[in-house]
Amino acid sequence: MNMTNDFLKEAINKLKYSKLKITQQRIELLNIMFAGAENHFTPEDVHRKVKETGRSISLATVYNSLKQFTQHGILKEIRLSPDKMYFDTNLKHHHHFYDKYSGAITDVNSDKVKIQKIPEIPKGKILESVEVLINIK
Repeated sequence: MNMTNDFLKEAINKLKYSKLKITQQRIELLNIMFAGAENHFTPEDVHRKVKETGRSISLATVYNSLKQFTQHGILKEIRLSPDKMYFDTNLKHHHHFYDKYSGAITDVNSDKVKIQKIPEIPKGKILESVEVLINIK
């Protein structure tokens, strides 16, 4: 089995063990999102790919599904700004290059980035994760 199928199989297993129903629409979305070995995509990208298959789905449904998949550990969200987000099928700890001109996001192995110290966390907050986004052009 290739890596893409392994990722898809793992995503479907996570869906089975989540509180989300396994629907044909969710399986179709997973098939689209996990079609490549390393996928970074926007909700609009997924919406367009679903439409290309001849199926009908609203953009709101795509947004809601991606959010639910993220909440259940099936996808990872990459927020570039308050109004620009991508989703990632690679759930392993890693960082990203973001090309501001092309919009391309590329994975960077976590062992290639060395973080020696982080600032003190503001009072009342807890550290959720540390992710490095390296902007390039």
